Amino acid sequence: EPDGDQTFADAPQPPQIRTAFDFDGDGNADRSVFRPEFGGWYIDGQPTRFLGLPGDVPVPGDYDGDGTTEPAVFRDGAWYIEGQPTRYLGSAGDVPVPGDYDGDGDWDVAVYRDGAWFIEGQATQYLGVSTDVPVPGDYDGDGTTETAVFRPSVGGWYVDGETTVFYGLSTDVPVPADYDGDGTTDRAVYRPEYGGWYVDGLTTDCIGLSTDVPVPADYDGDSTTERAVFRPEYGGWYVQDEPTVFHGLGTD
Repeated sequence: EPDGDQTFADAPQPPQIRTAFDFDGDGNADRSVFRPEFGGWYIDGQPTRFLGLPGDVPVPGDYDGDGTTEPAVFRDGAWYIEGQPTRYLGSAGDVPVPGDYDGDGDWDVAVYRDGAWFIEGQATQYLGVSTDVPVPGDYDGDGTTETAVFRPSVGGWYVDGETTVFYGLSTDVPVPADYDGDGTTDRAVYRPEYGGWYVDGLTTDCIGLSTDVPVPADYDGDSTTERAVFRPEYGGWYVQDEPTVFHGLGTD
């Protein structure tokens, strides 16, 4: 029978929630742009950093598990991550899909290729077909990233280990994230022609225009994702329930 001095240090701990695009570790997503012609990372409120070349794919993430996002780019199979040795996984034409696939607290480099998932340190996984859009996320709240795809032709969400859900139209942009703060990734789509945000199980909201780029993230540090868009022609960041901020150029 337990006594009053018993501790629970060995009890299972809930997964640590990390904020995407948090370059300074304050718990808020930072408005940030990558300027290819200079390889410049322009992060609101921080000094400019330089990493990358024209043609690189920006893949910022927490690759060292310290709770902050590192600037990083993917270049034809090479991963250039600030402060880390270059890693090699994938080839030209692959879609980079980094995430924490093993639940150890830091991001793993990974690529998606025509239904195959190549993840650093893991056996190749297969989920999806060539016309699918990869949408990895923590859909079950266990602290690890699951492989997943969105199939535009049928609006289908195929998540490893879960029942298929049909949500969205062929012209929608998938924007999965944790919009209700329960620690799991929600299936969600952005419908450009209406600026509509359709999140499974939540009320539809409208923010954005057809030419905007959806940039959902936790901008206020409340552990829920805000619907947000970047308007290239003005460099405007329109975040739900927050003042508009102008940061960036049309070519960023």
